[in-house]
Amino acid sequence: MPVPPYNNPRGFTPSGHLTGNFSPSMRRRRTNGRNLRTLRVGDPVYLDANGDVQRALVATAVGQQWIGVIGMLFNENGRPLQGALPSALAASTVGFAGVYEDPFIIYTVHSSAAVGDATVGLFANIAYQNTGTAAGISSCSLADDFTATSIGHPLKVIGVSRNLLEENASGTARNDVEVIITQHKWLGRGRAILVEEHAA
Repeated sequence: MPVPPYNNPRGFTPSGHLTGNFSPSMRRRRTNGRNLRTLRVGDPVYLDANGDVQRALVATAVGQQWIGVIGMLFNENGRPLQGALPSALAASTVGFAGVYEDPFIIYTVHSSAAVGDATVGLFANIAYQNTGTAAGISSCSLADDFTATSIGHPLKVIGVSRNLLEENASGTARNDVEVIITQHKWLGRGRAILVEEHAA
């Protein structure tokens, strides 16, 4: 029986690696209390001019090179926030963010649009559907502005998530998809990940 479509944005979850070897690790970065916005697990992040971790914004995604995705959060004493009472790291709060920074990680992310075979290979931006959950989980999802150019669209769709059943995995509204970050800081400015950009 197919899984019914549902609206469940929860940020980015590592689900594979372009090399086939999947053993994701995180780099712990101190926020120094200069995070402008609340940080949650699954949020894509970048480094600002001061080297501080900031949650990526839709409006400023153009030219913004991400360093990866938050996988865990810690308080100023280094204790995990995703424990018995999981929570987010509020804005302007001293703490640490564990970030998946490998540029070749494949992420599973929720999409509010219907993603099928025709969408694979296109580029997309992000969208935040709400402020996030009380458990500190991101509300980030894939925006439905798919395009053949990566300008202002830092993600590339490489497939439909393997978490979904075959009966409704392709072309169903609100399904999960697999993406890579093409505008990744550690790949160098303007460089794409192992793929060339082709016009439709």
